[in-house]
Amino acid sequence: MKALSQENKLNQALKELYNVTGLQFSLLSNPELDTKQALEQIKHLTHAYREKYNKSGFIQELLIEELSSSDIFYRAQKLHIEFHAKRAVYIIETKNAKDSTLLETLKNLFTNLTDDFIIEFSPNNIILVKTFYSKKSKVELEQTANTIVDMLNTEAMSKVRVGYSSIIEDLSQLIIAYKEARLALDIGNLFYTNKATHCHSSLGLGRIIYHLPESLSTTFLKEILGTDPLNSIDEETLTTINIFFDNGLNIAETARKLYIHRNTLIYRIEKLQKLTGLDIRSFDDAVLIKIALMIIRHLKSR
Repeated sequence: MKALSQENKLNQALKELYNVTGLQFSLLSNPELDTKQALEQIKHLTHAYREKYNKSGFIQELLIEELSSSDIFYRAQKLHIEFHAKRAVYIIETKNAKDSTLLETLKNLFTNLTDDFIIEFSPNNIILVKTFYSKKSKVELEQTANTIVDMLNTEAMSKVRVGYSSIIEDLSQLIIAYKEARLALDIGNLFYTNKATHCHSSLGLGRIIYHLPESLSTTFLKEILGTDPLNSIDEETLTTINIFFDNGLNIAETARKLYIHRNTLIYRIEKLQKLTGLDIRSFDDAVLIKIALMIIRHLKSR
């Protein structure tokens, strides 16, 4: 009876292995075969195959490993994942590691659609691989990012930042999309802290400065700010400049936001002009100062 029970277990294990792999296996009669050991090996093989070929595991692998298109196509076919489809990668960054409410909210938002994938990538990063079907996919691209931020803020009471890629055409480009989303989040967090969503195709000046060689950045700063550029502007002046930029170089609005008199603001602007030789009220000079401040922020972050 015991032998029959073990035989049933073996048959069930083989059936499960077949369901997972699609491959038919059978056991050869062997008196020396350790039935318990055989059962463990079959279970291990089933688990290993499931680990390698389950959908989320496969998608996660594509985010970080460069595989051949033919291999990706074959494995996607086995898992019933569409190879050719418009997709984008979203990296959702949260300060609260392993937030179960946040994860549950995301799953409720997206995984009712079988072609979307939610992956816990690291303690503070969750990845959404979103599939788009509409001809207005570029509009949906941004809408999805905004929906993520709004829903997580409302439902999960969690403030998040989102970096996302441009739209790709097939699974072989998923690794590129992940790199784009990662870069968008890094550059956005560095230069555009007042925004919660950052698209790779809308990084503007930040992308250029992020990739500038350090030697070129330092040379530019010395030309604009003198021999000690990283320490030449005090915090009060930095705050004034940033709020001046945020308010479109409008003196009255900037003074109101800073809770200072208009003349006090003009004094600070003239003080900066004496230091740099640049008048921030002039558009051309304002551009140079803006670039200089972004470079300073980048160099200090290294």
